[in-house]
Amino acid sequence: MNGRRGVRVAAALAAAVTLAACATSVQGTAVPRAGVALPTDATLPTSATVPTGATLPTIDPTITAPAPTETTESTETTETTETTETTTESTDTSESTTTTERSYELPAAETSAPFNDYGDAIVDVGKVYAIEGADSKVELVAFRVDKIQVDKGCDDAKAKPENGHFVVIDLSVEVRNSTPEDLEASSIDFDYSRWTAYDSKGTVQVDADTDATATCISIDDEFPYTDELSPDSVTKGRIALDVSAAKGTVVLTMPGISGGGWEYSFG
Repeated sequence: MNGRRGVRVAAALAAAVTLAACATSVQGTAVPRAGVALPTDATLPTSATVPTGATLPTIDPTITAPAPTETTESTETTETTETTETTTESTDTSESTTTTERSYELPAAETSAPFNDYGDAIVDVGKVYAIEGADSKVELVAFRVDKIQVDKGCDDAKAKPENGHFVVIDLSVEVRNSTPEDLEASSIDFDYSRWTAYDSKGTVQVDADTDATATCISIDDEFPYTDELSPDSVTKGRIALDVSAAKGTVVLTMPGISGGGWEYSFG
């Protein structure tokens, strides 16, 4: 018998001796006191032997057991305390949520637009559009093309296009219910590689990213990659495309977005 189990059995023997002196009608297996849990592997003795010369304690008949209501009141007090603590935690959570609200700099996004034959939304310069989460339906990021210029808008007025014309796009992007890292992981980008130019007949303008575009827009003014977006303010920048047509459309597409892109007219 190990030490811990021996202590428990000894306690059970002491309880059996006391009950034998107080209630002569109880025979055989001793009944444990209410509220005392016996270990499941302990065996109660069928009889108890009192050592010779030992004097059993006597019980004063005037002493009465505590009323059961005291235990009930104690339980009710505990329950009341637990309820109060739960209410306090709920209040703290509500206050925390209220203080994290953020207002956006860009206006509310447009909710509808017509589409071309290729599934691209036909959108307007100066209006805000947003990309929503596929499941959550909350706005992850909002963007606005502020201006599109042809053959002007370069940092260096002496810059010369290789294909005939510079198309310069001024862009504003605001991260909303997301982070730059999550947007990048979802292949949501706005840099020059996501823009494709077409002439007025729909012919794609190839090789629009020439070395000449670097002379038009400096590195400091060029719109950054997604991981460089500001997480809590509007990021601004410009994109230059070197095209042969002075009139046509530019389309913003992203591999992380299902369906078409956003089509803007220029010229």
